[in-house]
Parts: sequence; C-alpha cells; structure tokens
Amino acid sequence: ANDLNTIYAPLLRDGRMEKFYWKPDEEDMFNMIYTMFKDDNVTPEEVVQVRSEFPNQGLDFFGALRARCADTDVRKRMEEYECENGGLSGPPGYLRALMRDIRNQVNTEGDKVNVEVSLERLLEEGRSLAQ
Repeated sequence: ANDLNTIYAPLLRDGRMEKFYWKPDEEDMFNMIYTMFKDDNVTPEEVVQVRSEFPNQGLDFFGALRARCADTDVRKRMEEYECENGGLSGPPGYLRALMRDIRNQVNTEGDKVNVEVSLERLLEEGRSLAQ
C-alpha cells in the first residue's frame, strides 16, 4: 500500500484510481513513534530527542530501530544460553529450548529475553542503522 510500484499497472492509469499521497507532519510522526516505543517505557522527551537526532528518516526507520534493539538482545541471550542439564549451550541449545517450549506449549525461555530500550541505546543503534 505504501509503494505504488507494486500495484497492478492498469490500475495506475489516469482516471482508474485516486492516488492519495500522505506526508505526516511532525506531530503525526511524534505520535506514531511514541506509540511504537511506549510499551518500552520510552518517555515523550526521549522520543523527541531520537526524532531530532534523525530528522530525515521515515517511519520505517524507527520501526527498524526498535526491531534492531530486540534482535541484538535476542542474539546476546542466545550466545549466553547455558543449559541446566549439561546439554547444548549457546545458540544450538537455545533453539532446542525454544522448540521444547513450543512442543510443550509453554513460554519459559522467551520470557527470559530482556530487551533494553534506553535513549542511549536508541541513539547508538540509530546511528548504526543510518550509516
């Protein structure tokens, strides 16, 4: 829906459809970004700082920024995983534990991943993404 290049070509001919181009204003951007991060206890002031650090980035950048924080912490948890029973450790053991949880329909391992979202972390990961 965001990329008109993916729409069936005959629909794009003049008169076949109305094209609505939307460029969110600063308030819209703030509200959407804040909504993305509010469950992570990011304050409105921190959202303003992150937005001002990356003023020319689109909304997808901030979604990728949030995902990058989670990906990094999941990777870290996988690397640090130690099996209690002397089984596999590291990523192979972690994946085995996740599969066991799925089979047993429980979520013991997934709850142990702590995603850190702080202003410093957002700025650091954002700079890395923007390069």
